[in-house]
This record gives sequence, C-alpha cells and structure tokens, in this order.
Amino acid sequence: MATIPRNLLLASYLLLVAGCARWNKNVFEPNELLPAARLSPDSVVLEIAVARAETDVEQLEDTLWHEVDELHLPNDARRRLAANGIRCGLVGSQLPEQLRRILEADEAEFKEGIEALARRNNAGTWRERQQTRAGKRYKIVTTPVRDRIDVITKGEDGNVRGRTCRQAHCEFAMRSNPLGNGSVRLQLTPEVHHGAPQQRIVGDNHNFIIETKQTEVAFDQLLIECVLAPGETLVLSCTSEFSGLGRHFFVEPDVSDPKPKIVLIRLAQSQFDDLFAADQILKPIATQDE
Repeated sequence: MATIPRNLLLASYLLLVAGCARWNKNVFEPNELLPAARLSPDSVVLEIAVARAETDVEQLEDTLWHEVDELHLPNDARRRLAANGIRCGLVGSQLPEQLRRILEADEAEFKEGIEALARRNNAGTWRERQQTRAGKRYKIVTTPVRDRIDVITKGEDGNVRGRTCRQAHCEFAMRSNPLGNGSVRLQLTPEVHHGAPQQRIVGDNHNFIIETKQTEVAFDQLLIECVLAPGETLVLSCTSEFSGLGRHFFVEPDVSDPKPKIVLIRLAQSQFDDLFAADQILKPIATQDE
C-alpha cells in the first residue's frame, strides 16, 4: 500500500480544522458609496449672482441701499468708488426684501433653462456656485462685448483720464483668501478687456503656457477689499448718476429706461482652519487665469 506523504496529511488536517472561509459579502456592496470628496483646506465656496433690477435707480435708493451697510469700506475707498460711479455695500444673512424680489422674479424661467441663455447674453438674472482657492483669480463678467467703450476715470487728484476701448467688455477680477475664523477676505478689481485676442507664452515653474486673451485695463486704484462672514453678501452696483466706470459695468447703453444691474457675492462655505495654517494653504496649479 502506497504511503501518503507527511506534508499532504498535514495540509489535509489543517483544512479540516480551519473549515471553509466564508466570502465577505459586504466587500463591494452595491449600495455602498465611496467616501464623499472633500474640499481642499484653502477652498472657499461663493454664491454669485448678476441680476437686473426691475425698478429704476431712484427706487433702489429708497428701497435697497438704506438697508445695506456701506461703512465696511474705508472712507477714501468709498470716495474713489463713488467718484467713478460704483457703489458697494454689505448685507447679513437675511437679504433685504428688494433683493429677494429681484432674485425671485425669474425663478420660473430658471426651471425652463433660460438662465444659461441669460448669462450668455448678459440679460436677466444668472447665478452660480463657485469653488475658489486661496489667491486664485476668478472673473465675474457683467457685460457682453461692445463695439466701443469710452473709459473715463477720475483720480484722487481730481484729474480725469480717458481712453477708448474697441470690442470690449467689463469684468471684476476676484480673489479670495480664507481667514482662520471662518470668514474670507475678498478682493475685487474692476477691469476692461478689449481688442482682438492675442497669444502669448507665459513661463511658470519651469513650464510654459500659451495664453489667448484680450488686452486688459485693470483699475487697481479702485480695488474693493472686504471681509465676509459666513452667510454675508457683498452688493455691487452703480451710483444714481450713471457715471464713470459704474455706467459701463452696470447699465446697458442706448436704453431709454435703463435698469441697473446688481452683483451679489455670498460666502457659503470656508474650509480653512488656522490651527494648522501653514499646512493648509496649498499652491494653486498654474492656469491661464493666474
């Protein structure tokens, strides 16, 4: 009779003792979701809306601006903005009734897909929820491309300067920097982009990026800088005189009964915690909008 190898007997014994291992059916459970994606530590979520008022600027003066805090900006900054036709204020988590009516006026049209068309044509109201990174540039376009914009600005010295821009549109360059207490410091610079798009090569971190963009005129002297707490909203529009840059940014030209536009920027969420501040500010990837 043939002898059974000792190793085979030992293996058979171990199988009998251990039994058959059951397959864990919870692995790859069909209804088990992957962990939710987390925002980067220096991310800021902003809700942005560009709306057209249904009333004229005099009515807005009576029904809106008296409920907006315009004292959050330094006096000299407010004077510079007002001299160039721009008005800026801050409201809390509860929007004034006039602003709510403006935002809800075309809510039904949003459900029919009209919002995208309104954004492309810069007509009506459009909204978006934007995730930004610390220091990264983001643009808020307030006008369509126009054949001509005669830019006139007034400096602190009282001197008036002007230039003509062809094939131009207006936008705000916005950057956000989260603070450790949950608030965010916002910086907005008015810009006019004009002319035919041109390509240029930009070097960054040993890489080269080909940018295609128009010539830009940045009005750094009109920088708007403020701190938003969660739920607060920054309100931007023009002065009642429809003058200077404010007229170009917020009022359609050649309209018999102009209704000003209003830009709203609300802080929805901030991920930043200053307990480990040095480890949480991540360097953004270089892009064309840097």
